Amino acid sequence: ATKSVSQLISTKTPNFEPGCIYEYTFPSLVDLPDFFCALAIPVFLKMSMGNDLSDDLIKKIKKAIRTHCSPRHVPAIILETPEIPYTINGKKVEIAVRKIIAGSTIANQDALENPDSLGFYKDLPELRSP
Repeated sequence: ATKSVSQLISTKTPNFEPGCIYEYTFPSLVDLPDFFCALAIPVFLKMSMGNDLSDDLIKKIKKAIRTHCSPRHVPAIILETPEIPYTINGKKVEIAVRKIIAGSTIANQDALENPDSLGFYKDLPELRSP
């Protein structure tokens, strides 16, 4: 059964995933072929051809999340990515990206459909501490 946004963000939902909220928010604002997020990392958006991730769009996305979800679900950072990494089975690999951002190496890259996509996430200037 499809859950409503209020059901997804309920604190009583044990398997809450922030990505579920964005499935309700992003389609109304911009045509995205893909995205993913996790609480410990920013939201990465793969934009459709001809669409750019502008400051104005970032503001609209954050406002929509704040309005339709809650302020605690608004990501601090939203970045454009050229490619979302996937396993051979078609699952997004947020954990591998989290590890890359933290400076770790990924041992099982053979399990990825597109292991070269991880290179984008290394040493992102937007994620460096001041």
